[in-house]
Amino acid sequence: MNQDKNLEQDNSMGKNSGAGKISKGQKFLRIIKIVSIVIVGLVIMATASSYLVIKSLERRMGLDPRTANEVRKIVSEPKEGDAWYILLVGSDRRPNWEASRADTIMVLRVDPVKKTGHLLSIPRDSRVEIQGHGFDKINHSYAFGGIPLLIRTVEDFTDLPINYFVQVDLQTFSESVDAVGGIYYNVGPDWKVSGVRHGMHLRDGKEALLLLRMRNFPAGDFTRIKHQQLFLNSAVKQMLASYANIPKLVAIVSRHTKTNMGAAQMLSLAKAFAGCKRDLEMAIIPGETAMFNGISYVFPNIKAKNRLVDAMKYGHAFPRNP
Repeated sequence: MNQDKNLEQDNSMGKNSGAGKISKGQKFLRIIKIVSIVIVGLVIMATASSYLVIKSLERRMGLDPRTANEVRKIVSEPKEGDAWYILLVGSDRRPNWEASRADTIMVLRVDPVKKTGHLLSIPRDSRVEIQGHGFDKINHSYAFGGIPLLIRTVEDFTDLPINYFVQVDLQTFSESVDAVGGIYYNVGPDWKVSGVRHGMHLRDGKEALLLLRMRNFPAGDFTRIKHQQLFLNSAVKQMLASYANIPKLVAIVSRHTKTNMGAAQMLSLAKAFAGCKRDLEMAIIPGETAMFNGISYVFPNIKAKNRLVDAMKYGHAFPRNP
């Protein structure tokens, strides 16, 4: 972790600017969006019985040849029995945009032997060192050098070996909810979200996203995270409750997803993911937000980051207060 000393110096600059700490739940919206998409996608792959269907998905979701060749030079296939490390990127691309940004950056670890999963989120504004560009926001590495440079930057920052890359357009979740005719969900009176009905109602994609954008609860972020997890659980179960939904969801997920995984890797990962014995361990690398040279950054808490990474490497539970 060659960046750590420099990043710790940057942290001190962040502290001196007087900015408040970022709450652990502040970035949870992005986690919920991307995790829901990935879970739906993986279970769909596991459900598909035809290898030809998976091969079709592989062609549709594959990277362009030049990018795929560059990525192959960086990543390595996990050995048999080793944990898989997948870099998950949520794109905020919009219609008529020529480019997209890495709105969400996370590393997913799936252990096929212990049947466990870990998800570590990196705030997109984290100030880290980017090869050839000095210190900048981590999501800028995607703009500077595309997928290959983003992979290198995440590996340098976390010291985690990336095996695969998955990029998802975040509008997928809303489309998936509409594709299955909506999601039934009970909203209590403590959900203060404009445009959302209280009680048990069928939620369409627009209302589902409003629920995921909720902000304030009396008990703070812990209540918010708990509610979001419950909503995600309910949504995924209902989406996959009928085999009639599978073709629609396959079409949506594959249309908005790019990956370097082949058919065999998709099937293996889907089976490993479906066999996980308990819920995903989820954590966010904490830090402080501060202005530096007129730009707002997140200055990562390096000691906390290292503790979270160590727990992830060894498949341990994430510490509650890293």
